[in-house]
Amino acid sequence: MLTLLLIDDHEIFRDGIKSYLTQQHVFDAMYEAGDIHSAKSIIEQKQPTLLLLDLSLGNKSGIEIIKFVKEKKLPSKCIVLSMHDDSAYINQCLALQAAGYILKNESGAELLKAIQFVLKGETYLSHGVSKILLKNYNPKGNAKQLLTDQNKLTSRELEIVLLIEKGLKTQQIANKLFISIKTVETHRSNLFKKLNVTNAIELINKVRTLKLIE
Repeated sequence: MLTLLLIDDHEIFRDGIKSYLTQQHVFDAMYEAGDIHSAKSIIEQKQPTLLLLDLSLGNKSGIEIIKFVKEKKLPSKCIVLSMHDDSAYINQCLALQAAGYILKNESGAELLKAIQFVLKGETYLSHGVSKILLKNYNPKGNAKQLLTDQNKLTSRELEIVLLIEKGLKTQQIANKLFISIKTVETHRSNLFKKLNVTNAIELINKVRTLKLIE
């Protein structure tokens, strides 16, 4: 049973999101909260599959909710849906293991895509968020070095990057490319080393910086 808790202090906004998601038939039940206290109570009682939360909740921050879920080791996954487009906010949420970050001025289709990715166990950053992170990203080395890194990637590695960007897991990539899980893991490890990154999010951001994918 898939359940959602929508946390936002604006009732009109919550109504709009609920109406849109009801039409998509994704969740079996949806709950809502307009403040930190109510949200924590529902999270503990219902343990919803997914939390969709704003960072501005009156005089409180939605980051408190992300910390609460992490500290309590609850199964709920958190997607931030916020007007805050500062990379500091985004990075703080990701450091706390938020599963996604979307800006409020983005489309319903983008929100739905984020939900689908997160429900599959992936982390999702919207296009708007990715642009913000790239704008503030200072890659080590000069343009010549970046071009050298780009040229080092094999066609198979580029294939795997594209599948990671689409949210496929290791087993799914192996099945799609008709190779072993171990081979996929080796390619992933090589990609991380070549592009000097430590996780899939950094990998996707880096290859977008290099314009390997759009």
